[in-house]
Amino acid sequence: MTETPRSAAWPALWVVLMVMLAIPIPLRGIPMPERGVPILYLVVAGTVLILIHIARTSLPLALLLGYTLFWVLTSGFPVRGVQILVLMVLGALLYIEASRLTASWVRRVAWAFIVGSILQVVLGLINMLHVFPSPTTPALALRWIGVDPMPVFKFFDAGPWLSLMTTEFLGRPMGWLTHPNFWGSYVALAVPVVYVVRSEDLFGRRGACPAMIACGLLSAARTAGIEGLKSGWSVNILAVDEGVVDGEVERWAARLTEGGGPTGELVRLGGSHLGRLQP
Repeated sequence: MTETPRSAAWPALWVVLMVMLAIPIPLRGIPMPERGVPILYLVVAGTVLILIHIARTSLPLALLLGYTLFWVLTSGFPVRGVQILVLMVLGALLYIEASRLTASWVRRVAWAFIVGSILQVVLGLINMLHVFPSPTTPALALRWIGVDPMPVFKFFDAGPWLSLMTTEFLGRPMGWLTHPNFWGSYVALAVPVVYVVRSEDLFGRRGACPAMIACGLLSAARTAGIEGLKSGWSVNILAVDEGVVDGEVERWAARLTEGGGPTGELVRLGGSHLGRLQP
């Protein structure tokens, strides 16, 4: 059985690339153009192909990355600029993969995010007791079985407790996202986002634990909607009654993440809430 070869995304790119590899044009920021410029051509060509791939999912995102690539090329290839470009391109590839997740995997990802958030809340409560564990703190348990945990700390180059830069941190809930960049990255992975909960959980019909999670997400969405209003965040809650089909849930979730719509709102699918006190 003969397989039909797939066509290239942009065949003309290969013609241009083969010609340009033999013409190392001197560029500012590259001290050895006869070696550095051909490598640069390969990097730029590969980036262009990635942008073409990204554009099929999100054209605005591809245009933003294209502008970043142009800025890096015309600014003398600053190290920071190249690092940001690589980070943005890799993040865009993750965005493409995320857009192809099935509904069941979206739910698993949402629960994973909730688990991570709960971990930060627990760490924050511990911090209020003036205790600041680090990610390597669990290695202290090795002492219970007579094993020295120091090799673990040396391997990760981190001790069992966080080092505070100032006493002003004492008693403050910090968790492990102590740097603004870390928190910004954490938020960026969840915005725009729609949290899907069961309507009955908002009324506590399935027990205290599901009710706490659902109401906590509702409070978090409303708070994020207020905090990110000027930045254009879109964070909403979709409460679904039993019997609502997955396709309807996906359609409403997609609508709420299109941008320019509501934020910090509770949207209900079904009528179980009618005539009841609303949370």
